[in-house]
Amino acid sequence: MLKTLRVVAVLAAAGLVAGCGGPHGESGAHRAEDQRPAVAVSTLAIAAEDGASSLVLPARVEARAEVTLESRVSGRLTRLVRREGESFRVGETLAEFDAPEAAAAVAAARSRLASAIVSDERTSRQEARLESLYTRGVVALREFEVAQTAARAAAAERAAASAEVAVWSSGTRLVAPFDGVVVRRHVDPGADVPAGQAILTLRSRATGDVAADLPESRLDGIAGAAFEIAVGEGAWVPARLVRVEGMTDSGSRSRRLYVSPSAPAGALEAGAFARVRITWPSPPAARIDGRDAASQPSAILVPSRSIVHRGGLDGVYVVVEQRARLRWVRLGPVQGDRVEIAAGVTAGDVLVLDPGAVTDGRRVSPRS
Repeated sequence: MLKTLRVVAVLAAAGLVAGCGGPHGESGAHRAEDQRPAVAVSTLAIAAEDGASSLVLPARVEARAEVTLESRVSGRLTRLVRREGESFRVGETLAEFDAPEAAAAVAAARSRLASAIVSDERTSRQEARLESLYTRGVVALREFEVAQTAARAAAAERAAASAEVAVWSSGTRLVAPFDGVVVRRHVDPGADVPAGQAILTLRSRATGDVAADLPESRLDGIAGAAFEIAVGEGAWVPARLVRVEGMTDSGSRSRRLYVSPSAPAGALEAGAFARVRITWPSPPAARIDGRDAASQPSAILVPSRSIVHRGGLDGVYVVVEQRARLRWVRLGPVQGDRVEIAAGVTAGDVLVLDPGAVTDGRRVSPRS
């Protein structure tokens, strides 16, 4: 039994030595790959200009105004005039309500308004008559002041009643505040809705700026950067920075920036997908744990498809002496179809773009 254990131990030790052989710590499987044909791959040489001096962000063409209309009274939604995607003009009735209590309130308010109008006209005539008599010395000042007070109170009551009629009347219908398009219906006709229920979301036809979320780590030097925008699949056009919001989003660690075309760029559709390209005069300094690290290499942008994932680790294949070597990297934000590599590769490295058929140590042949 003791002899058998010694034989097993010797064999295990021999296996460990064989598994650690080679200058790169290659296994026996890697050495076997030496005899296999090279895999044809597409490659990307990381150059200094491929660093973080240029950044492309997904963006959106903002509408100049976007609001959600809510019901002012409780009742049944009788009618929605426009469907989603349909246009409307300012002042147009977009929704109507059949609210019996609102109709009763409108009638009562109108009765109060009619009474207030009569009172206002009567006290105004009385004030004018007493003013004439007071001027001729027929009545005392006190009588004239009482008439003035009554006239002012009646005028205030008339204004309040008029405002009440307007409030209740507007509660039975919703009116478009600007020219625009219906983005969303929140309820369907026939539904009973409470006061404050969202009914329609509207977006103006007039467009504002193009908005994008800028990573907080890229704020340095943003005022001196050059901007371009592309709407949909359109061409890139020069743009100017309008403003950057002062508050950082705690979840994404980014700030919203707004840019606008430097020259007329044709009709922009509110809500359309766009892209914003930012180019710095020189790559911004890398930041590690919130501290400037000028001695560290700048972050590098590579196509997302070149990243491989092994459990919780991310890596890329780097071509070294005609072989693919897996190198672990630290990723940064995703920017369109590219992803930032914050650490792990440097300028001069050659990356494998299509790593699907590649393994660590496999011979590769870059496609021409």
